[in-house]
Amino acid sequence: MILVVGENVVDVLPDGRAVAGGGPANTAIALTRLGVDCGFAARLGSDSHSRLIESRLTEAGLSADAWVRTDESSPVAQVSLDETGGARYRFQLTGAADFNRRPGELPVGDRLTGIEAVHLGSLAAYLPPGADVVEEWAAEAATRVVVSFDPNIRATVCEDLAPVRDRTERYSRFCHHIRCSTDDLAALYGTEPHRVTASRWLDGGVRLVVVTEGTKVTAYHRDGELTLAAPKVSVVDTIGAGDGFTAGLLAWWWRSGVLAEFDPTGWRPEVVRAAMEYAAAVAAINCTRRGADPPTDAEVTDFLSR
Repeated sequence: MILVVGENVVDVLPDGRAVAGGGPANTAIALTRLGVDCGFAARLGSDSHSRLIESRLTEAGLSADAWVRTDESSPVAQVSLDETGGARYRFQLTGAADFNRRPGELPVGDRLTGIEAVHLGSLAAYLPPGADVVEEWAAEAATRVVVSFDPNIRATVCEDLAPVRDRTERYSRFCHHIRCSTDDLAALYGTEPHRVTASRWLDGGVRLVVVTEGTKVTAYHRDGELTLAAPKVSVVDTIGAGDGFTAGLLAWWWRSGVLAEFDPTGWRPEVVRAAMEYAAAVAAINCTRRGADPPTDAEVTDFLSR
């Protein structure tokens, strides 16, 4: 099983509709649609938005076993779209349940049995006080299972990026796999070349860094790198595309058996290319739909066969 740790966010779309989203939640739902045995460690508030969130998670088939229920509020994001369909977010997060993670809420020791990998990221990995708990827990979990990380950071949320950069560097010292976008890297490191950032993370112990950039994706490994062009599709919007890409990578690793061993030394470009092609197809299909609406494995297989 893959356990996803992170937040739900209610997205208020430009047309006024409220839909449940949030990067880690999107990733967990995408994983279930792709046929992966997936759990989601969510914290749910007690407001009307929490009912929308719970309904979405339940309909996706995600178990409530790892959910924590609280009297706190749900995070909200006002979404706007640019002329290309690219999404921008304005967040309302103060006091939200998702960022108040407490010690003892996440599985440790023998409770990790049966979990092949943990995926974490986005706002819950950065916003205190909960992020301190998540970071400490993930560092310990990384000694027992593969840990995947997606920064998915928003400068509009974390105005002081110095502690965000520091926390990112700490995550990079124990995570096995990092997927990030060029927007993430620009927010965190400005104009630092992507290869320089990836090399630093790889030197610190990360086994594979995958960077997405709209029309292309590049994988960095200590023994090589690989760039792949993204499929061309008619874009409706990009909401959830990066989360879908991450899910596609993890699903491919999981299904192929690579995830269980996640070779720390061998550079197998044919394996990485196959995973990237699958993940890129997941993201591309999502972009042809409104909002975070990832495809099934059958839809991805059909897309790749064309």
